[in-house]
Amino acid sequence: MEINKDASELLYIQKVKDEIYPVNPDGESLAKLEMIAEIKSIDPSITCFTDIELGPKIKNDTIANIVLRYYYRMESCYTKETILRKINANKHPEIVEMAIEEYNSFSSFEKTYMTGLQEVICNGIKSNANYILSLINTPDDYAAGLIIRQKMIRMAPEIMKPLSFNYCRGLLLIETIPEFYAYKDSVSINKLLFLSTISENELKEIIINSPYKLCVTFMEKYSKQTTVSSIRSLSKTFLKKYNVSDPILSGSNLRIQR
Repeated sequence: MEINKDASELLYIQKVKDEIYPVNPDGESLAKLEMIAEIKSIDPSITCFTDIELGPKIKNDTIANIVLRYYYRMESCYTKETILRKINANKHPEIVEMAIEEYNSFSSFEKTYMTGLQEVICNGIKSNANYILSLINTPDDYAAGLIIRQKMIRMAPEIMKPLSFNYCRGLLLIETIPEFYAYKDSVSINKLLFLSTISENELKEIIINSPYKLCVTFMEKYSKQTTVSSIRSLSKTFLKKYNVSDPILSGSNLRIQR
């Protein structure tokens, strides 16, 4: 715990040092300085943007409204993402639409790095599983939407499972392995058993007969990652996590099915 505390303090110090503004600020720099000046008059403990970025969610409604008022003056996607992550969606539901608008402005590959926006969207739309599913209904968006996929598995596994079994039929196979572990049913476990001993010819056949295609960037990425050794290793790692005495697993007809 002490190590984590020290690391957090070092990160804070470094972030504050990196928060440098020009002599004659404009654009986002000016917006940040004006925003912090307003917030500081309400909460003196907030002296820089780093205090917002590394601090807890904003509980003070007045401060939240100030931050949201400056949102559209920000130019960096990272700054926008940080602001939205710090606002309570229950009190300010409008941030969900703002997050969706920002998220949809990126390419699928860029969305991979927008995990904060994915969190805001998923946490803000807790009951609309079909809409969240629509955010990953293409191969490229599925590859990018790790946080969305994890949310769907917890929220609506019966809706998410067909996607996992579809995208395991190609280069995205490596991404579906943790999902099979999360479902914890005999069909998914049998899939892990098969993948733990998959052969070169079996993987080659899966990729050749894949029903979907990825953009060039993702194709290059997953062509390197989706290998027999990586699939076997990851599948075995998750299989070891299963408790064989678990009622869900006991009595299941577990076997390698080819």
